[in-house]
Amino acid sequence: MRWTTRDGAFILNWLDHRQIKGLGYYDTVVEASKDHNGISRSLDSIKRHVRGIAQKCRKTDIDGSIFDLGTSCLDLAKMPEDLRQDFVAQRVTMGFDSLDETGLDEAPGSLEVSACSQEV
Repeated sequence: MRWTTRDGAFILNWLDHRQIKGLGYYDTVVEASKDHNGISRSLDSIKRHVRGIAQKCRKTDIDGSIFDLGTSCLDLAKMPEDLRQDFVAQRVTMGFDSLDETGLDEAPGSLEVSACSQEV
């Protein structure tokens, strides 16, 4: 099944949601994604998609650390417009503070200026 921008935005936002809620990403994202869109995807498929987005939108070399650090490693300006729109809109519905155009909002669960660790 092909990924939509809405689905991609959800699995990115789940990175921050689970941090705020103290949940494990790997333990929760498969079921959360299925609840979100009704499509059953494997954890490997989800991880590959997150890594693919991160490679295109990263602020620095992040390797697998996006799974530990959340979306603070991503640069909104590098994100495709349709994905960025879904990403920002979903953050509002998930109860995150809204992001400004640069994505440099420093509220918890939002994109930050901080450099990302290269550790996995």
